[in-house]
Amino acid sequence: MKYLRFYVMIAAVMAVLCVASCGRDQKHINESVVVERYSDSTACTIWKYDSLGVAFWEMRLHEGGKGVMAEGPLKNGMRDGHWKGYFPTGELMSEGRFVNGKREGEGKIYFKSGVVSQINHYHEGKPCGIWTYFADDESHTVVNVRDYDALNAERAKVKEAQQ
Repeated sequence: MKYLRFYVMIAAVMAVLCVASCGRDQKHINESVVVERYSDSTACTIWKYDSLGVAFWEMRLHEGGKGVMAEGPLKNGMRDGHWKGYFPTGELMSEGRFVNGKREGEGKIYFKSGVVSQINHYHEGKPCGIWTYFADDESHTVVNVRDYDALNAERAKVKEAQQ
């Protein structure tokens, strides 16, 4: 009887672990590639590993496996280098650089038509500099400009005054 309770408890723990491993967290290892899947078994994230077992590339897919959502290099498990994002239909949606998992430098966002929608700047993951927004047409007319350096300075003054 004592052993029966032990085996029932082990079976319950195994069942919980099995249920917890289903759905989005399910992983399949195939040599140097790991695939995380949505609950419908379509891939949602793919990692590529080098011979030492260190992930060096990540690709995220739109739900239902409908094309690449984002892809780029990894360093120490974090985004590091030039990353690109895509619309579900495959057109380039955004691109920018990451350093140690944080956005860095100039980035661009595109309309589905391929025309640049926005040029932005980041430093250590925080918006900075001049962000420029464009019209979705061939004229490439500037429709808005935001100065994040001035905005950040103003926010710092307000925060300081509140303390």
